Amino acid sequence: MIASFVIPVGPNEPGIAGRARALRASMESASAGRELEFILVSDSPSGRAAEEMRSLPREGFSCAFLTARLGKGGSLRNAVPLTRGDVVVLMDADADLDPRIVWGMIDYVAAGRAAMAVARRISRPHGATRAALSAAYNAAARLLLRTGVRDHQAGLKVIEGRVARSVVPLIRTDGFAFDAELIARVSRVGRIAEFPIEWRESRGEVPGRGSHVVPVRAALTMLADLLVISYVMVRGSATRPVRVGDVLDAEGRVLAPEVMNVVEWRHPRLMEALRAIHYAVSLRASGWARPGRTAATIPSAILRANASSASSSPHVTVSPSVSVTRPSEVDAASGISMVPAWSSSRK
Repeated sequence: MIASFVIPVGPNEPGIAGRARALRASMESASAGRELEFILVSDSPSGRAAEEMRSLPREGFSCAFLTARLGKGGSLRNAVPLTRGDVVVLMDADADLDPRIVWGMIDYVAAGRAAMAVARRISRPHGATRAALSAAYNAAARLLLRTGVRDHQAGLKVIEGRVARSVVPLIRTDGFAFDAELIARVSRVGRIAEFPIEWRESRGEVPGRGSHVVPVRAALTMLADLLVISYVMVRGSATRPVRVGDVLDAEGRVLAPEVMNVVEWRHPRLMEALRAIHYAVSLRASGWARPGRTAATIPSAILRANASSASSSPHVTVSPSVSVTRPSEVDAASGISMVPAWSSSRK
């Protein structure tokens, strides 16, 4: 069995090379000889983190760089198709977890007992404000997307390999709500197991490393994303892939086209309203908000600039060969809870 670990890397993450080495050593210590594949992906080909990443391929890591900035979700969407594992693990580099727990989740999925296993944080190093916003967001995700999952945001998700490579390329969300859409889409093809975990993060141990996310701004952005995801999935709106750049290796060679998914909206006014909310909140604090480029027009500018490549973009579909065992029992002894596969009649 091969386990593929996909690690998203932000543009300013000092110490990423050291944390990647530590993570691999930790996972290897409990691997019992099983093969591991590590892929680090960043949507910023320049900067300190990128420089550190380029030193890793000689040590057996794979690194991928997106030429267009899409965020964490866009990075994962474009990296997962590069994996070759029987199981795909999406994991934050700063998650400081017992490797035996991670391998327990991997073995659970590899045995066909679930299409996906997600961590459910039973404790976390967050303040009261972030905890309250997280609880509200998870409640909204359960309501709008009908997932049944209690924690959508934990940075550890284990997916059966064929399911991951079929479902992840279909995800529209590029930002923080990527995890919620991933869970919602996987729940359409199989069951999801939640593993309770004492959550720790190592980001505070790295000088200059810390969370730069403004909780309220992130919550508003993710809420706008949830509304779009709900519209797309519950109403069955179509999406289409558009090529926006390239996925490069550490030496600058093209590995694959970089793709984002665009919603085919039935109600253009709703699209414009959600677009304005999303980008007004999320991009004014980033490098996108520059003179001459307003928040509301950024998506259109991206699509116009890449319209010529849309016709040649890869069209991704869910493979009809995907078959997932759907267990009907709850493993009460381990605390693992099973979320039933989604159906249109679920309330």
